[in-house]
Amino acid sequence: MKKQIILAALLAGATLGVNAQTTTPTTTNNQTTNNGATTTQQGNNAANRPYASQTNYNTLAESRVPENIRSTFGTSYAGVTETKWQGNGKDYRTSFKRDGRDMSVTYDTNGMMTETRTSMNMADLPMSVQTQLKGKNANMPYEVKMGNNTYYWTQVSGKDMYYDKNGKLMDKAPIK
Repeated sequence: MKKQIILAALLAGATLGVNAQTTTPTTTNNQTTNNGATTTQQGNNAANRPYASQTNYNTLAESRVPENIRSTFGTSYAGVTETKWQGNGKDYRTSFKRDGRDMSVTYDTNGMMTETRTSMNMADLPMSVQTQLKGKNANMPYEVKMGNNTYYWTQVSGKDMYYDKNGKLMDKAPIK
């Protein structure tokens, strides 16, 4: 009888211990779900927009985005209605379509715009960048603006590449 009680107690303790552990994140379509929170992970997936910051962002309802950021966005991009918001506690990012182009805008917590990304055609890249990409398997170009600086992002054979306006390949992604 004593052995059965001890065995039952051990079994109950093991069950509680297993259930109390955090669940292991599962990844699907470049998003991680862990206990109901969805985190977008950046990678070399054509469905993702390129970001210099490889930080994870949580998908947010627009109502959860601070008012100062929504107000700044609304003033800068009046008329844009279908947005997807993400945040990570220090930055907020929205993606949308404008004039037929994919765009994203990143804001800091003070509501200051820190980065914009706009999709473009290969033929619209500066000639200096087009020359560097000639004969390479490049696709999905974006114009990236951070402060007064403009960069051009594309994937070459699946690898993220950043170029400055003079066509110079950058050693690493620009950081805001």
